[in-house]
Amino acid sequence: MPHEGKTGVDNIELFQDGRAGFYGARTPAWHRLGTTTEKAVRAEQALHLAGLDNWNVTTRPVFTTGPDGQPVALTKHRATVRRTPGTPAGSFDALGVVGTDYQVIQNEEAFNFLTELVEDGDAEFETAGSLQGGARVFVTMRVPEIVTVAGHDHINLYLAVTTSHDGQSAFTAIPTPVRVVCQNTLTLALRNARSRYRVQHRPGQAPSAEDAREMLGITVAGGLDLVAAAEEMLKLSVSNAEFDEIVAREFVPMPSNASDKQRENRTVDRRGLAYFFRDAATQDLGRNTAWAAFNAVAEWSEWSKPKNPHAAGSAESAIIGDIAAVRQKAWNLFAPSQYTSVGGRGAPVSISAN
Repeated sequence: MPHEGKTGVDNIELFQDGRAGFYGARTPAWHRLGTTTEKAVRAEQALHLAGLDNWNVTTRPVFTTGPDGQPVALTKHRATVRRTPGTPAGSFDALGVVGTDYQVIQNEEAFNFLTELVEDGDAEFETAGSLQGGARVFVTMRVPEIVTVAGHDHINLYLAVTTSHDGQSAFTAIPTPVRVVCQNTLTLALRNARSRYRVQHRPGQAPSAEDAREMLGITVAGGLDLVAAAEEMLKLSVSNAEFDEIVAREFVPMPSNASDKQRENRTVDRRGLAYFFRDAATQDLGRNTAWAAFNAVAEWSEWSKPKNPHAAGSAESAIIGDIAAVRQKAWNLFAPSQYTSVGGRGAPVSISAN
């Protein structure tokens, strides 16, 4: 019989055998859910550890009942169905309802897209997981290149892939630099760069090895652009007062009609942002600069910013959701305009060069 998948913290799926649908290398498992390994692993093992292997997603007819109780087919729709992880053979889940032209992209294809980047097949995967009861999955792979800001601030380069089995989103590959000192995912759309790759779930469309290799080039080029921008941002001074004013205006505004609870929550948020900018050891490289200001917001967005309980889980939100949007806004505010996705004003006019 079909059943709905269960979800835990941050929408990580909980399988019926008690496992959580998450795998991560070296860092603690997501909210103590899932499996952690001492080092990154290859595709087959990452798939298995995250419970993403052998789902065998297919589309099936959808029926309802008429007034007489007899089955009636919905001819313009199909259901996506998988073999249920953590259960005996013969158990299955209905993941979503899609159109008749929906093309399934299996979890294995997401991993294969990334594996194609490494010619010797030695691709190493850092995280993988199932969200929203299996409706969405994600996987990240570390790119061999490492970039460094000012000789000290190391940034690892990753490619993340997200896809869905419910028709709500395309297969998407996104470069995701991670600042080593604080493990923040800096998923940014840089100016004049194609920052993401999409394949719709339609007949004749599928992720390709050629596209994967192009994404590798985009990822490395984006990392170099990030370093160039950071070097410029280290030359731009931001005082405590300037940072506080930007926070109050752009990130934690205080409504004139705010309730006592709202004022209390926003005051806590402002203090948290002030801490990350003024005191956090992760900003020691460029204290009171635009680079520190951007990273303070980025760090706060992942570790302190209140999450929308109806939004995607934090693992996915850091890549394509609310968290990524906050970071992009901070980047467009603090980075030089030639490196912003909107070609906007870059660093606020009140910031001055050192």
